[in-house]
Amino acid sequence: MSCHPASRSKSNSLPDSVCFHSRTLYATSILGRCARSALTILVMGCAGIASIPPAVAQTGGVIIRIDDSAPSRCIDGQKDTVWLTLRRLKTTKVKGWFTQNSGVGVLVNAGVRTDPVPPKPISFPLMTDANFEDAAAGQVSLPVEYTLIESLQLVQKDGHGQSVRYSGLDIDLTLLNQNKATTWGKALQTLDQVAKKLPLPSNPVTQGATYLLDVANNAVSDAVQKQSPSDAYKTAALALNFDKAGQCSSSDFEKTGTLAVVMDAGAPGFIPVATVDSYCWTAKLKPAFILQAGKKTTAASSCKTDADHQAFAEVTNNYIGFVLSAEASTTNLAGPPRSDIDAAEARCRANGLPLKACR
Repeated sequence: MSCHPASRSKSNSLPDSVCFHSRTLYATSILGRCARSALTILVMGCAGIASIPPAVAQTGGVIIRIDDSAPSRCIDGQKDTVWLTLRRLKTTKVKGWFTQNSGVGVLVNAGVRTDPVPPKPISFPLMTDANFEDAAAGQVSLPVEYTLIESLQLVQKDGHGQSVRYSGLDIDLTLLNQNKATTWGKALQTLDQVAKKLPLPSNPVTQGATYLLDVANNAVSDAVQKQSPSDAYKTAALALNFDKAGQCSSSDFEKTGTLAVVMDAGAPGFIPVATVDSYCWTAKLKPAFILQAGKKTTAASSCKTDADHQAFAEVTNNYIGFVLSAEASTTNLAGPPRSDIDAAEARCRANGLPLKACR
């Protein structure tokens, strides 16, 4: 799969293969010693190469946009409905519990930011599970295909008929040792049984009131904290911001696409995030998401042809693969614009996902 198919039209072209966005990412750490430090990745436009300060690169991660051959556009924070699907998680093997027959519980804390700001933060504990696949020594690879956000309309009414805009999402992932599920406590065990693979509620502001969220979140958090550090591992977190102007004039805001959060950690030979601009990036998208990189043949290589980079090879970095889709919200019987439908369906097909994961 070429980084940049030459056949793409200018009007529907995706960003170059190495495109980054200014986001807030959180450093990873073993649960129980977790010190979440916000890191800002400095970005140039998608036509340029990202400049990443070395001090940031040593502890943080960067988000790379993968060419999935589907048109990409700015997500309109006033007019769109969004979908977010987790595809793969590759992370460091934790001593003592990632064994051949281990199951892994993936605990997702999905938070929403709103305008106006709510009296209390709104977040929902979600959960799924997976079995690991082969990976480089010291790593595990989890094919977690989980639609976390399904048909979330970014502007809705609250319980009092007032408009609420969902301005952003915060996704935190924690891995739990299913071999120790008997020690999880009732909160985690219940979540695993009844909320497995449930997406975020379609209207978090109004539906959150029925979830007793304070009780649920506190119970789940307490149960996780009681796990030993070798049985609960916190991975990177992802913050997504939606532009209410729908222009994405700042790189702080999200566009649709296939994304990878690449961490500055992994098995021997991982690519330091300080040097990501020296590589062209792509991914095998199906049947499994596998992130690959090839070193540029020259510093000025554009990654548009195979001659611009060395042969692609799977990276040994820790990373998380996501698919982010959107279409215009509408009550019109004709539905959203055909361009939105075509792009979403093309993105799901490219990733081998059911269409409901993208629209």
